[in-house]
Amino acid sequence: MMFKSLLVFVLCLGVLSGCGDEAPVPDSAAPDGTAPQGETGTVTIRLEPVQGFFIEGFEVGLKIETADGELVDSTLWSTFVESTGASAIESYYTSVYKVEVPAGELVVRGEANIGIGPGPVIPDLTTDLVCELAITVEPDTQVDIEVNFEGTGDCLRLLA
Repeated sequence: MMFKSLLVFVLCLGVLSGCGDEAPVPDSAAPDGTAPQGETGTVTIRLEPVQGFFIEGFEVGLKIETADGELVDSTLWSTFVESTGASAIESYYTSVYKVEVPAGELVVRGEANIGIGPGPVIPDLTTDLVCELAITVEPDTQVDIEVNFEGTGDCLRLLA
């Protein structure tokens, strides 16, 4: 008889513990509602098309950070292009930087400098760069960005 009472108590306790006001969190979401750890997307960055070449050259600095300011990736355009093994001058204008990033809210920072007289000023990747673009990268998707040379604080724009 005592065994039956204990069994009924345990069953009732199990049923009651499953009840509550909180909706269950799906396994695919982190507790804070962001994408789960390990889910990624892709960011591509290209330069706006220009007619010809800049005689004194140019340099672009890029940084991708999480919304919390954690560095995901950074590069100078010249370093990126050189890493591809391309040596033609056209490669500096036509290459597309592609990086896998964690899904979620990100901030892309950039600076585009053209050499006028002397060569271009090299952007300092250890500081905040002048252009900033907040983006959302969904899992398994690609976000395309273009760098322009207008010399303003909005040198980064999303491509459709």
